[in-house]
Amino acid sequence: MLFGLLACGEIVTLGETDRGLATAIAVGFEHMCVVAEGELYCQGFSVHGNLVGPSPLTRIESADDIRDAVQVSAGFRFSCVRRATGEVACVGENDRGQLGNGETEVSTVLLPVPDLRAKTLSSAVWSTCAIDFDDELVCWGDNADGEVAPDLRDTPFLTLPRRVGVRAQAVATGDSHTCFVDFENRVRCFGRNVSGELGDGTSEPRSGIVTVAELGEVNAVRVSGNPFLEDHSCALDRDRRVFCWGDDSTGSIGNGDAAGSFTPSRVFGIGPVHRLVAGGKTVLAETDEGWFVWGNRGSMRTFLGDGLDWGEPVPVEGLEEFDQIALGLITSCALQDGRFFCWGENAFEQFIDFEDDAVVPVTEFAIPTRE
Repeated sequence: MLFGLLACGEIVTLGETDRGLATAIAVGFEHMCVVAEGELYCQGFSVHGNLVGPSPLTRIESADDIRDAVQVSAGFRFSCVRRATGEVACVGENDRGQLGNGETEVSTVLLPVPDLRAKTLSSAVWSTCAIDFDDELVCWGDNADGEVAPDLRDTPFLTLPRRVGVRAQAVATGDSHTCFVDFENRVRCFGRNVSGELGDGTSEPRSGIVTVAELGEVNAVRVSGNPFLEDHSCALDRDRRVFCWGDDSTGSIGNGDAAGSFTPSRVFGIGPVHRLVAGGKTVLAETDEGWFVWGNRGSMRTFLGDGLDWGEPVPVEGLEEFDQIALGLITSCALQDGRFFCWGENAFEQFIDFEDDAVVPVTEFAIPTRE
C-alpha cells in the first residue's frame, strides 16, 4: 500500500504492482488510458471504439509499433497519443473524424495522424486540438458548433487536422467549445456559447474567436467535456486565483449561486492555487491547505460520498501524494511514482472487476507485461 487509509477506505490492489512504469493518463467517457514504457494501455467499455467491452487494462496495438508515447488524451470511445517525436496517432471510433486520418472508419489499432508534429494534445468528447511545433493551434473532429474550425461552422466535422489560424501556448477542449492561451497570456475561445462558455459577456452565437472578458494574464485554462450538459471553463491567473464561467448546473462555476456566468467569476474560499484539474463538470484545485473540489459529484463520490453537487469549494483528503490526476464524467485516475490508480462510479462498465453501478474505491491497476 502506498497511502495507507484514505477518506474512502483502504486501497484495492489488482494484480502485481512492482512495475512502476506509468508516465501519463487520460480519462474518456467510458474508458481510461495510461502510457507505460511508451505504449498505450486502456480499460473500460469500448476501448477501441468497436462496441466491445468491458475490457480489463489492455495494451492497444499500433500500426507503427509505437513505443515512445509521452502523452495520451481521450474522448468518447477514442484515444490519441503524442510520441516523443511529436507525431500523433489515434484509435477508436471515427464517425466524426476523431482519428484525424482523413477517414471515418473505426480503427482497433493506433493509426498515424498525417502531417502533424505536436507539442501537446487535448481531446474532448468527439474532437481533438493540438499545438504544433510552430505553436499553431490545429484541430479536427466534430465541428457541429464550430469547436474545431470556427470559420467553417457549416462543416459538420473535419477528418484531417486543420490550422485554426492562431498561435497558442496551451489549449483545452470541451464538448462543444475550445479555449486556448495566446502569447499575450489571454484566454480566447470559440464554439458554442449558449451558456456563456466563451466568456465574452453574452450567450449569443459567435462565428469566430473571442477574447474572454474581464480576465487578466493567466497561467492555465481548463474546459469541461460533458455531452449531457452545457460546457464551462476555468482559468488560473498569474496571482494563482481561479475564475470560472459558463454553465453552472452542477455547481462547476464554484460561486455558490448556481446561476452560471457569462464572464469569469472568481472562486472564493481557497488560497493560492498550484494545480488546477477539470473534467466532466468537476474541478479540483491544489492549495497550500490541500485539495478542494467543486462541481459534479460523480467522479469524486469515492472520497466524499453521496449527496448533492458541490457549488462551492469543499476540502477533499487523500489526493496529496498523486503526481497526476485526470477527471472524467464519473471516473477519475491518477499516477503516483509510476503506478496507476482509478476510482469512481461504474455506470459505464469501466471497471470489469466491480459490480455495475458500484462506487469503486481507489484501486491500483497493474500494468500488463508485454508478451
